[in-house]
Amino acid sequence: MPKKIQKNIPKKTPISSSKICSGCREEKDLGMFSKDKLTKTGFSNWCKDCHSDYARANKKSISKRMRKWYYSNRERMLLHYKSDEYKDRIKRRNEEIKDIVFEEYGNKCTCCGEMCQKLLAIDHVNNDGHKDLMPSGHRNTGRLLWLKIIREGFPDKYQILCFSCNWGKHINNGKCPHKDHE
Repeated sequence: MPKKIQKNIPKKTPISSSKICSGCREEKDLGMFSKDKLTKTGFSNWCKDCHSDYARANKKSISKRMRKWYYSNRERMLLHYKSDEYKDRIKRRNEEIKDIVFEEYGNKCTCCGEMCQKLLAIDHVNNDGHKDLMPSGHRNTGRLLWLKIIREGFPDKYQILCFSCNWGKHINNGKCPHKDHE
């Protein structure tokens, strides 16, 4: 079995709680630096503020450089994004995020108790999903919705319903038909 070829990535040095920015020369908390696997500390050398200032000041040249890089690497990138390995990695990541959310909400339909995860979906308790839009005006669905729920700390305005209960709630003026018999 052939040995894996390791890239020359510098070894990480022990991390302190602060770092000096190479741009503004100020000592700042590590939270003010982006992560960077290629540096010794594991964090970017410039703070986020300096990166933003640089990006704003050099927007045209950065855009031109990125466009040039894209067109010279376009075929390679298209092959990468179409590869089964890439698609599998994205699918696994999405399943992990979904599992976290569903686990927090009980992994079963709030109404009927259905536990088959393929039949479960996130539902807005107060039927106000139309208000829960992204800034672009589009709905938060799938991965974007799950990430939003995690960011908000699993709020009570969401619940898990099976597709039957979800659809029943939709056609029965916001109340699942199971609840009619109670």
